Amino acid sequence: MDMTPTQMPGVQFVGGIPIPVPNTTYQGAGFYVSHNDRDVSIYGAVTTALVLDNMEAFYILNGDHRAGYAKLIPQGLDACLAYFRKHINQKSKFSDTPPATADLAEDA
Repeated sequence: MDMTPTQMPGVQFVGGIPIPVPNTTYQGAGFYVSHNDRDVSIYGAVTTALVLDNMEAFYILNGDHRAGYAKLIPQGLDACLAYFRKHINQKSKFSDTPPATADLAEDA
């Protein structure tokens, strides 16, 4: 994988207040990919999310899908959404469902 993270896990200070950051993010045009291997107790698994900018939607897959998204991020959101749809059977129960996949069987 040759993606450069735009955010790493750790602690960030916002206005002098420490904020824990559990995920690594990789920026795309109008979206980002977020990998979280720290909140397994919350999500029940390691997760990789495709997040629309401004956090309008979170398309979350269980597992580490960074390698799958790596080559698709430069191709744009549609390519990443196609990857998500191809792996819909790994969709997290916490995930939003893209409108075009709403009629597919949901597998939490």
